[in-house]
Amino acid sequence: MKKTVLSLFLTLTFTFAYSQLFISENSNIIDLKAKKAKITIDNFTYKGDFQIFTSKKDNKDFLIFSYFSRTIVFSTNKPLNEIINNKSIDEFDITDIKVIHSKEIKSIIREIKKRGVHNIQNFIIVFDGLDNITFKNQNSLINQQ
Repeated sequence: MKKTVLSLFLTLTFTFAYSQLFISENSNIIDLKAKKAKITIDNFTYKGDFQIFTSKKDNKDFLIFSYFSRTIVFSTNKPLNEIINNKSIDEFDITDIKVIHSKEIKSIIREIKKRGVHNIQNFIIVFDGLDNITFKNQNSLINQQ
């Protein structure tokens, strides 16, 4: 019984100590380990499993996911490799947020790689925002309390 409790305790401690779960002030969530995101834009919540791709035209990494008939694309202010590999990063911002009325993720990725995120053609852009949303590592939030 003691071994079971100890192993459970160590597992939970390890999970929280090395988490890749980032949360913003208004409950937006990005889980880099599980590759899931939940973002609220204009009072509507989009959630899904994201993919990561690099646009050489913009020289940035982007995260993209689809929710019903909309596709959400955004980038981070820090390189994604740095965020994923460096467990000590406490926060990052997402920038260049776009909501596109299409489920064709492959076509959107090709378009962004070819023309850049600010020159998307042949798609209806529902939301285009440059406002930053700051995400904090849940581990740093636990340490502050």
